[in-house]
Amino acid sequence: MSSRWKIKKRFTFVIVTPDSKRMFSLKISKNLLYASLLGVLVLFIIPILSSLSHIKDVIHFMDITYKQQKEINNQSQKIDVYETLLSKLHRYAFSSSKDDVTKNIGGFPLDNKVNNVIAGSVDGNDLIIKSINKGSVDQDLLKLEEFYRELTNIFKATPIGWPIDLSTSYYISSPFGYRINPFTYLLEFHEGIDIVAPYKSKIFATADGAVTFADRKIGFGNCVVIKHRFNYETMYGHLYKIKVKDGQKVKRGDVIGLLGNSGLSTGPHLHYEISINKTKVDPWKYLIKDIR
Repeated sequence: MSSRWKIKKRFTFVIVTPDSKRMFSLKISKNLLYASLLGVLVLFIIPILSSLSHIKDVIHFMDITYKQQKEINNQSQKIDVYETLLSKLHRYAFSSSKDDVTKNIGGFPLDNKVNNVIAGSVDGNDLIIKSINKGSVDQDLLKLEEFYRELTNIFKATPIGWPIDLSTSYYISSPFGYRINPFTYLLEFHEGIDIVAPYKSKIFATADGAVTFADRKIGFGNCVVIKHRFNYETMYGHLYKIKVKDGQKVKRGDVIGLLGNSGLSTGPHLHYEISINKTKVDPWKYLIKDIR
């Protein structure tokens, strides 16, 4: 019983050389064999468990990275929209009298940020980056949206651009300011500009607004007056034909009449006026060739 018990408590491993000439035997107790196997398993399991923990961290990190990238992409798309708006605003910059107009666009006071962007002294991209760095991205984007909404409203209401088709021949026959009246030969203040262009050529509204007058006017013949937001008003005189009605809403570029020779006129031309708070201003500041 004793010898058989001892045999069960030990394991014998026989090792034979490749040429079968030598043989070795190795006796290992059962407990030692189990301990060795357990040790080998521990050596393999610990790295595997460690790797699993590391993989879990990697997956968590990838999930966070994906969410952050998705958010960045969303914000990037919004910023792309603002960059497009900025490029349009720069294209509409006041080329002839930028300093005068950007200080007070047609008499309407603007925020310094608006003035700087339109004048070109501040890069719109820098403005966006600085704004985002100051705080929450969402809050800053809402501020930018409000900023551009305000700027867009001002732009739509400001009478900029020519009221005639520039693809035709044209010239200014009488500028804004003092001149000799062609009928009385007396010195008078000319409250607009006279633009000579082909007879019956189209006349366009230079800003969004509502028609407040569309009828004959003493001295100006067939005449259209448009009221715009921010206290702007434009007048178009000596028309051949009126194409709008009193109370009608118009947008920049809409045809409001045809150039004519009605009223007190020495020849076919358009008398064009801009008023701000009922005060006449020089329309020359607002004539931008590529506005429509």
